Amino acid sequence: MVLTEDLRESILRLLREDEEFRTLVLAYLGLQELFSRIDKLVEAVEGLQRAVESQRESLNALESSVKVLAASVKSLEETVKRHEQRLSELTRVTERHEQLLNKLIEISERHEQLLSKLIEITERHEQLLNKLIEITERHEQRLSELTRVTERHEQLLNKLIEISERHERQLSKLIEVTERHEQLLSKLVEVSERHEQRLSELTRVTERHEQLLNKLIEVSERHEQLLSKLIEITERHEQRLSELTKAVEELRRITEMQAKQLERHEQLIIRLSERVDSCERRLSRIERDVRSMKRTLDRMSISLEEEANDMVTYFLKQRGYELETRPTRFDTKYEFDIYGSNGKLTVIGEAKVRAGPRSVSKLLERIRRARELWPERFQGAIVPVLYCMRAEPGVIEAAEREGVWLLESMRERVPPRI
Repeated sequence: MVLTEDLRESILRLLREDEEFRTLVLAYLGLQELFSRIDKLVEAVEGLQRAVESQRESLNALESSVKVLAASVKSLEETVKRHEQRLSELTRVTERHEQLLNKLIEISERHEQLLSKLIEITERHEQLLNKLIEITERHEQRLSELTRVTERHEQLLNKLIEISERHERQLSKLIEVTERHEQLLSKLVEVSERHEQRLSELTRVTERHEQLLNKLIEVSERHEQLLSKLIEITERHEQRLSELTKAVEELRRITEMQAKQLERHEQLIIRLSERVDSCERRLSRIERDVRSMKRTLDRMSISLEEEANDMVTYFLKQRGYELETRPTRFDTKYEFDIYGSNGKLTVIGEAKVRAGPRSVSKLLERIRRARELWPERFQGAIVPVLYCMRAEPGVIEAAEREGVWLLESMRERVPPRI
């Protein structure tokens, strides 16, 4: 069946003027349900966009948490490395101390050996002194004529015995001094044996012996001081070793605690990576749903653009303008759903599912910029047009105020200023 021009104009006039007829046509065509579904789809898309933004914010928070944990792990690794360096240094110090202690033990063992030798030498000294006493008794019998000399000799011998007793007490720690003393005592025995022949020289020899013994006493005293200092140094070393042992135990305890913390951090990072993978899978599903919704909206937008251009062409023809409009792209940035020009009149605009007051201002701004870039495409009177399936509150007032031709669902809500 072919519609005549009069019948078509009558139907369009009824659609434009008769609200009840227009509602019946919409119900018959199923467009009312389509519009409600489109509204639901728009709301669902907006909800999906909000969910995507929330997921992005959660991912950003997770990324920042992962960065903080990575920095903490890096700091812990540096701390562990420093502790390992300190432990290696302490190990080297401990090894040196062990070497020093081994040396001290060896020295102590040598001291014990030397002390045993010193005891043997002291016993020999006693035997020599006994021999000296026997020789002195013989001298008393044989040298009765030398009473004065013998008395001096006895006094010197008494002094020598006292000095020898002091020497025995002081020579318990020094080996070299004992050997020299042994030599001196052996010389003293020899001198005593030759005393029968050289009694005249006894006083001089005894004086030299006294001087030597005095020197021995001084050396013994210096050795005692050195030994006391060595004992103090050994005690300080023991204290430092005990402190180092405590420090090593504390470092081992801290290292074990940090190892446990590192294990917990690794577990947290693994759980976070699992959550990130889960979020990525959910985002991929959301992206697939959004792409599907976008394809559906693209198909609806194409049909909406065709409907918008048909209605604009129809209303222009009703006003006596033979002008056909269609979607036009000026470049990749400037694309208009409605555009037509015949040299005297240029109609340009957009088609939207839902339009608000801001849609009017955005449309005028885009038209203004496009006119500055392509003035040859804007010839004659310029009519901005906005076609929508549903007009939000305030859009009619904005269109009237800015002079924008507003069409809503095949109805003219604001007429053009032609």
